[in-house]
Amino acid sequence: MIVFLGNGPATASAIESFREVDKESEILLISDENYPTYAPNCLEDVLREKISEEALFYKGGWEFYRKYKVKTLFGEKVVKIDEKNKEVILSSNKRVKFEKLFIGIGAVSFI
Repeated sequence: MIVFLGNGPATASAIESFREVDKESEILLISDENYPTYAPNCLEDVLREKISEEALFYKGGWEFYRKYKVKTLFGEKVVKIDEKNKEVILSSNKRVKFEKLFIGIGAVSFI
């Protein structure tokens, strides 16, 4: 299983690129958020009603996961990556085995 951590634009682009070369491997996306991939830089425009909420979910919302055959595990926080055993450990103590791991969890801005 190929596991993708994070649900932002970088992860969505990585999934699209991965599917160009591998159409069959099982993909699992793990995210602590409960929403489809969105463009955070457009959030202000949604709040100001300059663009629709649907436009925020620029990859097609939930359809993105169906199109690219991605299973999702939303609302789960990763607390540890066990490289030796190739497992992701979640805050619920659930362990997810992986063959390959993509980490696209974003960053925190600071000044």
